[in-house]
Amino acid sequence: MIISLLILFPILTMQSLAEERRSKTDQLLFSLPMSMKKIVLAKYLAMLTVFLIPTALLALYPLILTCFGAISLGTAYSTLAGFFLMGAVMIAIGLFMSSLTESQIIAAVLSFGALLLIYLMSSLATLVPATAFSSLLALAVLAILVGFLVYYMTRSSTAAFITSAVLL
Repeated sequence: MIISLLILFPILTMQSLAEERRSKTDQLLFSLPMSMKKIVLAKYLAMLTVFLIPTALLALYPLILTCFGAISLGTAYSTLAGFFLMGAVMIAIGLFMSSLTESQIIAAVLSFGALLLIYLMSSLATLVPATAFSSLLALAVLAILVGFLVYYMTRSSTAAFITSAVLL
């Protein structure tokens, strides 16, 4: 189910803000008498509602299954709540990635990459060395890579240096 959600949510969120930028309708949104927070929150809640409808239908399944045997409703509904919260986080990440670019395809690929990285994070954690010196060295390399990323995004060597220094 997680793998299908890793594919579904980037497709659901790729058009949310990227298409607004590409077609220049974001200028219309900027001219509305609403703050940008409210506009983004409205888009987020709309996508969350699209995800809530099938999740609400899934909430009927434990009730139906109680007719055929004993089911722990607390476990079933807490799992469903966790599923919904995980989807809410995935939608938020997809919406953020969509706000970074004008292209829907790039937004979908970035969202999929970020969600896949988060999904594989526990497996990737085993690759980090266990000794203190090796962990410090790996963290230093990561801080320098983040500094290069900040430089690539901002073209400011000062911001890149400060970011790396703070992370170190």
